[in-house]
Amino acid sequence: MRHGVTVLLAGVLLCLPFTASAHKCDLTTSALDFGSYDTETSTPLDVAGTIAVSCRGNVSTVLLRLSPGSSGDAMNRQMVSTNGVLGYNLFTNSNRTRVWGDGSGGTDLVVRVGSRGRNDWDIPVYGRIFARQDPWPGAYVDNIVVTVTF
Repeated sequence: MRHGVTVLLAGVLLCLPFTASAHKCDLTTSALDFGSYDTETSTPLDVAGTIAVSCRGNVSTVLLRLSPGSSGDAMNRQMVSTNGVLGYNLFTNSNRTRVWGDGSGGTDLVVRVGSRGRNDWDIPVYGRIFARQDPWPGAYVDNIVVTVTF
């Protein structure tokens, strides 16, 4: 174990896959920044962020899916650096027991039911870097695509 080593700037960038139609839904995301990761702690590193969705018009149901990222497996996401990988995941609940993906392979997707007029949702994203990993120091990043279906 590399005692006392921290991983700096570990983060996940939530990306938009498209520019939403001006007359239906708009989506706003931001980076989920984990900050420094301490290899010696037995506690996972948890952070939370928000995906904001605003829909206008007659939008009955909105589905939000997250891509698996660089690992290709939403159940086992990894941030990468030039020095290695760091296991983490994104969840739909604050207990961090329901992995947010596309609804397949044991993952969840997020569903919001709308009504006529304007619907605004601030949807939380719960992130966790798992404890007791032994990565080399560096900046670890993953890119996640948010897909909205309405």
